[in-house]
Amino acid sequence: MNRSVVVHALPELTDPEAREIVISDIHGNLAVYQQLLKKCRYRHGVDRLILAGDLVEKGPENLALLRFVMEQVRTGNVWCLMGNCDFTAKNVLFSVSDVNCPY
Repeated sequence: MNRSVVVHALPELTDPEAREIVISDIHGNLAVYQQLLKKCRYRHGVDRLILAGDLVEKGPENLALLRFVMEQVRTGNVWCLMGNCDFTAKNVLFSVSDVNCPY
């Protein structure tokens, strides 16, 4: 597994009406995330959406949220950062840990 830092230079927003929207700490709550996108009037394919970590863990819809976000990334100007909860979930999923953990 490659653990090196990956840096992406984001393209310039060419549409003068486009906004950069940053959201974090969704924690597996797809319904609240979708409500938040509506509330901020997010325009898929126009605005840039940056998800600043902690997409999963704690919430009731982790897998559904992850699939929804993956589709957003595939079809729009959506960028994700890994948060500490995402990192922990990834480590549990792949049984990878940097700490000596009994479970």
